Amino acid sequence: MNSMNRTLRRYSFPVSLVLGGGLAAAAGTQLASYSVPSGLSFGCALCICSTFTSFLQTVAEALTTTTHRCRKEGCDFAVRLGAQAAENRRWQEIAATHPHRH
Repeated sequence: MNSMNRTLRRYSFPVSLVLGGGLAAAAGTQLASYSVPSGLSFGCALCICSTFTSFLQTVAEALTTTTHRCRKEGCDFAVRLGAQAAENRRWQEIAATHPHRH
């Protein structure tokens, strides 16, 4: 795994949590201006924060994960991983030589 991927994996959760918290605070402030009860505002803000954090984590994982697929037509064998170059190469070879189903 190169340094860019390691950095992205290391900081993706704290950054997504801060951004999600900011969106949640903004939504909570807007709801408070309409006299929405604080319990309901907190619940909405928590949902916004968790959804946004989960979304950004999914994007970060997609950017740092490699997928190796079998090249035989009709075969759905696939391996997804975020590993070192040697491990990546090993799984690439496994995907290319796995026993095919007929």
